[in-house]
Amino acid sequence: MKEKKAWILLYAAALLGDLTGIVAGVDALHVFCKPLLMLFLVWGLVANRKAIAATPWLFIIGGLLFSWAGDLFLLFEHKNPNFFIGGLASFLLAHICYIIYYFKCGAFVSVAIKKYPWWLMAAGAYSVSLVLLLFPKLGALLGPVIAYAAVLTMMLIGSIAAIPALSKKTSRLFIAGAACFVVSDSALAINKFYKVFPMAGVLIMITYGVAQYLITSGAISNVLKSTPVNPL
Repeated sequence: MKEKKAWILLYAAALLGDLTGIVAGVDALHVFCKPLLMLFLVWGLVANRKAIAATPWLFIIGGLLFSWAGDLFLLFEHKNPNFFIGGLASFLLAHICYIIYYFKCGAFVSVAIKKYPWWLMAAGAYSVSLVLLLFPKLGALLGPVIAYAAVLTMMLIGSIAAIPALSKKTSRLFIAGAACFVVSDSALAINKFYKVFPMAGVLIMITYGVAQYLITSGAISNVLKSTPVNPL
């Protein structure tokens, strides 16, 4: 039981250390703590693997590992501008893993369109509005950013589309996690391409840290309502 809960405390400590490093300007602390975050979440999933064996939890592991690679790329972005593209690609793959997970758990967009049309329209409208805001500043990165925004939006839509297949607790964790991810990536994009704003790093990391924790917790709490699984 201790192993199944210890990862939460260690994750919280690493996230707090990372945020402290950002606020205090202690790069060494930031560099030390950030790469630990996704590894603690992977540990949490592995520690609970028996309880979630019937779910496609390995796709969440894949998403966390791609996110870990993305963290490393962005951590050293200042040394090579191409690392930003590496980070973008890594997180895009992470979102694809999460999308596959949702659909393998029984998400259907057609059902979501009937039950939650306003949620889906809001997600799409927000994504389009953000891209339009950034459009004049993106230059050569226009294509990659549009592709990333589309996949990120689909990840949020996937979490909504999975509501009928999941318990209330699990679906709420997934949707909240996906929404926090959208906020984090939006803040990162606005700060990088549109206008630098105070405490951007803190906002980005808090929402990112909460997002990944909620998604991981959702996967651990997941008990499918029905036996059949959408094979995608």
